[in-house]
Amino acid sequence: MEGKQVEQMFHPLRFFADWGWMFCLTHFEMETEERFASIRDCPFFSGAGESALSALANASQLRSFVAGQTLFRAGSPGDCLYVIASGRVSVSTTRGGRYAWLNELGAPASVGEVGAIQGAPRTATVIAETDVTAIRIERDDLQAALAAHPPLVLAALHAVCDLVGRLAEREGAHALGLPERLAALLLDLAGSDGVVQHTQGDVAHRLGTRRETVVRLLRQFRQQGLVAAQGGKTQVIDRAALYEIARPR
Repeated sequence: MEGKQVEQMFHPLRFFADWGWMFCLTHFEMETEERFASIRDCPFFSGAGESALSALANASQLRSFVAGQTLFRAGSPGDCLYVIASGRVSVSTTRGGRYAWLNELGAPASVGEVGAIQGAPRTATVIAETDVTAIRIERDDLQAALAAHPPLVLAALHAVCDLVGRLAEREGAHALGLPERLAALLLDLAGSDGVVQHTQGDVAHRLGTRRETVVRLLRQFRQQGLVAAQGGKTQVIDRAALYEIARPR
């Protein structure tokens, strides 16, 4: 090998340029694998084949949101869906001009599915409760995947039917009185140990009422042995009894 060729091979700028290119390529491949895994684990894409998942992963984008940032608002175009890779989001809407909390979701859930399929305006607002990493899939890419991979259509149909059922349950819950809605919300928010990590102010905000009202209702629940105070938080003690209170009659 001639000296000039050796000099070109080990030229510092060329070496770092080649190394930087390989690093970017490896990082891209790792990111694509992470997107593939999150999409595969998402219930909305349950049953989808590897080719459909690969197509979606390759077309998707990884997005980051800080706590309090909005992923999308009610009324905005249904131009994409998000798969939550990490963190948690809250889903809310308005009824009669008043705030109405619908749900809190984390990985591997998806949000914005119906709007992305129909192309209709959003019916709910989704806000990051914590720092969130989400995978954005554009509506056109979703439509192309649905057209090219029929099994994905069936999986999406099952997911949408499940979503409609859950929304119907939420609508029924909003028709209940405050004690019933509080019981349902505590069951939703309680962890495996029964502890509700949200503050009384957060709970009041989700119910669309005042904190003082929540404090009074929680006091009644404690007197009935349904919940207890645990380190400044509320702990669910009797899930079965709360379920009976929350159950629509």
